Amino acid sequence: MAKYKTYDSKNPVTTQSEHMYAALLLWQKAVEQAGTTEGTAVAKAMEGLSVDTPGGPMTMRAIDHHTAMHMYIAQVDSNGQFVILEDLGVIDPGVNQRTGE
Repeated sequence: MAKYKTYDSKNPVTTQSEHMYAALLLWQKAVEQAGTTEGTAVAKAMEGLSVDTPGGPMTMRAIDHHTAMHMYIAQVDSNGQFVILEDLGVIDPGVNQRTGE
């Protein structure tokens, strides 16, 4: 979370802000690999791409562009900070979201 807080130290880290930051990291790496910001080329470069996010590793599946991500069960304490109750590790998104198989 240190990188994210360096980027935006005034606002609390939420699951939404962390996921959007992770998506930007993925997009940045895909643009660098594609050598362009053109949408189709970037989407193709994302296939199978992995990035290290504040919440852990994230990998974009080539078959349906869903991500495998590190997941946690957490609660928010009285100071607005996440307290991790259980670390579930990397969770695969399951069936192919395009075909249902």
